[in-house]
Order: sequence, then structure tokens, then C-alpha cells
Amino acid sequence: MVDIYLDIERKGNDKDILNIVGIISKNSKVAFSNLTDIPWFPKTLEDLNFMGADLKQGGDQLSSDHPGFNDPVYKKRRTEIEEISRSFKFGGSNVCPDVEYTEEETKVWSLMWDKLNPLHRKHACEGYNKCLDLLIESGVFTRERIPQIRELNDYYYSKNGMFFRPTGGLLSEREFLNSLAFRVFPTTQYIRHSSKPLYTPEPDLIHEFLGHASSFSDRTFCDFSQEIGLASLGAPDDEIARLGAIYWYTVEFGITKENGKVKIYGGGILSSPAEILNAVNPSETCTHLPFDIQKMAIHPIDICNVQTEYFAAPTFIEMVKRVKEYAANIKRPFNVSYNSDTHTIEVDRKLESLI
Repeated sequence: MVDIYLDIERKGNDKDILNIVGIISKNSKVAFSNLTDIPWFPKTLEDLNFMGADLKQGGDQLSSDHPGFNDPVYKKRRTEIEEISRSFKFGGSNVCPDVEYTEEETKVWSLMWDKLNPLHRKHACEGYNKCLDLLIESGVFTRERIPQIRELNDYYYSKNGMFFRPTGGLLSEREFLNSLAFRVFPTTQYIRHSSKPLYTPEPDLIHEFLGHASSFSDRTFCDFSQEIGLASLGAPDDEIARLGAIYWYTVEFGITKENGKVKIYGGGILSSPAEILNAVNPSETCTHLPFDIQKMAIHPIDICNVQTEYFAAPTFIEMVKRVKEYAANIKRPFNVSYNSDTHTIEVDRKLESLI
């Protein structure tokens, strides 16, 4: 007797599948093993081109609390930049289009550089500052000019295979996490409104570049981020929410200890002077919670205000270890891995006995 396993990515009540089963059943025993509806997920870089397809035009994305909501010039500019971002597609040269930044936009960049740089030197993790120094030495980062995504990719891809993909706005949680599985970090190309440079209700290039980019120079950080992304592929909605919370309290708002002092590795903190000062000074308005990954996964998220609670990792390496352990234990009827040569996701089904 020979057992034959048939793995088909279609619904079990599909007419063609039922016809095939009917033919096989005439001479053999047929059984279905735990049919599960799996959310679609990308398996190639080209599949990432579908991410963000439903985003509104740049100027129409602004909420009423956005400083640029009543500024038609800023809205028009946002739409222009969003169209540049949308023009990028994987599958061609994979060279990201440049944005010719205005003098006003560059002034906002320089102002935030001046505000954040001294705070980074004092409060960011040692690894972040080492990577920042390398970006400055390479000429990719400078106070006087906003870097292009193309320059970041030239620098990062040769170091650790990381790729910054331009996007015209905030992706869904699933889309964003799925992108990380390919070592792709969705990145905006627009900048916050000049009337309130210290505040933005959404991610912008200050957040992406001055908050996150330095950390992604580190291979360990890239590997850890990719593990979260791989865990999100085909995961049910409730698990996506838990992974999103873990990402929020680590990659975005993570803190740890170095030489007995609170240090920051989260990009959401490092892109905001107010958030930095809040995070390193626990008080009546801010609490440092023990690093409990299970509690973190279901902890409420506040995307509108300075955080009142941070999960403090004993060390950065310990944080990475615990997140990877959590990701490895997510229940799915298949395993996934990333092929760095072909830039594809390989799926290995977890076959179960039908007996």
C-alpha cells in the first residue's frame, strides 16, 4: 500500500477538485487532512507590488489632525511624491526613483537632525550609534541633504541584503509585516509639515531614516525583523495583531539596558525628541514593564500619543532570542523559509498522517 499526499492551493469544495477526488475514489481511499483557509501571502518580490494598491492619493490620506490638512500646497506635494513612490515596481531594474526635495523640506530635515543627533548620542543603543557613524562616513547621511532611497539601497543591500521599498503611505499591518519576510522595509518618501516639524501623526522619512535606518545596518537587527515577517506569512488575523504588537513594542518602541542605563533601539522613539526624553525617564506618566513577550503580544497600542508604557528588554540579544522563539512557535500547517538567492519564499507543508 502506498500513501499519496496531494497538496493543492485551492478550496476543498472546488468543483474541479471534487471531480478529481471522485475519479480517484473509484479505486482508492481518499481522506482530507485538516483543510484550512490560509490568507494569501507573497512568495516573490514581484508579489510585493500589490502591497499598498488600495492607498488613497497622498493628499487625500491626511486626517483632520494633520498639520497639513488645510494646506493645499502641501497636499499637492504629497500627491506628487506619492506618485513617484508608486512608480517603483519590483521586477525591473529595482532602482528606486529619486525625489527632488525642496529647500523647505531640506530645512525640516536639518532641523530634525540637529534636534535628534545629540539625543541619539546620549540615549540610543551603542549599536545604533556605531551604524549611524558608518552611514555618515559613507556620505549617505548628512545634515545638509535628505538621502535618497536609492542611496540607502546601494549601501545596505551589499551589507546585509536589506532593501528599502518606497511606498505612498501607511500599509496594512499584514502588508507591512509580510514585506519584512523579504528583508524589505516599506519606506515613505515624503516629509512632515514644516509648521510642526517636531510632530507627525504618521510615519514620514524622518521616522524611517533617522528612526529606523541606522538599526537596519546591523545584520542581527535585520535577521530579527525578518523573523517577524516570516512568522506573519499566512498567519490568521488574530496572530497578525499579536505580531503587530510585538513589532510595536520592539522595533518601534523598544528599550533595553546597557551598562546599567536605559538605552533605546526602537525607531518610533528615536525619531521623536519628546518620545526619547519620555522613554528614558520613567515617572508618573511613563512605566517600564518587564519584558514579557506573551503580555506584550496582547498589550493595547496607542498610535496617537507619546507612550505611557515600554517593555524593557534585559539586553538587546535577549530580546531578539525571545521574539524568535515566539515566532517559531506560531501554529501553521506549513513552514516557510526565505531563499536569498532567488528572493522567494519557499513553503514546506507540515504533512499529517491520515490514519
